[in-house]
Amino acid sequence: MNPHLQNSFILVGDSDINWITENGLETVRAMNHGRPVKEFQFHPTQKKWLLATAWTLCEDFIGQCLKYKELHFSDDLGESWNRLTKYVYQFGWGAKTIKLINTSPEERIIVAYDPKGTGNQSTTKKWNENIRVSYSDNFFETT
Repeated sequence: MNPHLQNSFILVGDSDINWITENGLETVRAMNHGRPVKEFQFHPTQKKWLLATAWTLCEDFIGQCLKYKELHFSDDLGESWNRLTKYVYQFGWGAKTIKLINTSPEERIIVAYDPKGTGNQSTTKKWNENIRVSYSDNFFETT
């Protein structure tokens, strides 16, 4: 649920299409990311900002198919998406709703990922010693 719009939420579909409503299901629009997206996070202060993760598809590659999870950003409630980084395990906004408590910028994103990831991303429950927890204040131009 979007913290800014009480009647705004995402309905997760079972294919490449999810659905979003901004008015409690009075109207619903398709949110086609181009791949199955199962994880979304609304921004705590920017009502149209979303983070989402999606696994790569074999058609993304010429030659060998690689499977890894990518982090994507939308500033228009899922109308368009930009890829931020890959080999993601967990993610979240670093901004808080009460600015007096947290002075981090609204653009702050915190991510647990493998910055040197190669090949297929492991989905096993074993610890990956290459995972780093990092943040970016500029949509991963730098971390």
